[in-house]
Amino acid sequence: MKKKKSVAKSKPKPKMKASPKPKKGTAGTDDIISLILRDHEPIKKLIKSLSDIEIEIEKKRPLFLQFEKVLTQHAKAEEESLYVHMKEEDDLCIEGLEGDTEHAIAEQLMAEIGEIKNDDDLWMAKVKVLAEIVDHHVKEEEGEIFKQVRKEFDQSERIEIGKEYVQQFNMYSESENAPKVRPLIEISRQGFYV
Repeated sequence: MKKKKSVAKSKPKPKMKASPKPKKGTAGTDDIISLILRDHEPIKKLIKSLSDIEIEIEKKRPLFLQFEKVLTQHAKAEEESLYVHMKEEDDLCIEGLEGDTEHAIAEQLMAEIGEIKNDDDLWMAKVKVLAEIVDHHVKEEEGEIFKQVRKEFDQSERIEIGKEYVQQFNMYSESENAPKVRPLIEISRQGFYV
């Protein structure tokens, strides 16, 4: 990519105008940002349902299982594509490491939730905290990080990173060890409101 992380201080990069949001059906939909925005939609719907205090635990348990699969597939693909490139850039390295850390916290919390068998209150509390952490992460990516990604990577670079993301995403859905999930686009059409 352009400016690689180095020990020596490099010249500041000229400011680039942020790319407009791609329209449906255009080449921009292969851009890593467009792909992640698309995959955030079902995650946001699940967050809304998991955070809803009116929904009983019996209805939340299957939603959590869906959330765990969707989030794991998305997070692993993001870590192994976008975050790798972000950590190579001086201006995005910390944000890439922060994303990895937030994903690790969510993964740890999902494992803890999976171990809770006889304490509904603890299960509900941890699920709510997980939903809040992921909601914060998604909002930060969409509100701040993607602006920086647009400045650091031109559209052709973002499309290449998008191809890596799709490859990783598909690998995690096809691998025997990966969570088995339906394509996110299919999930987002079906919705998750209870």
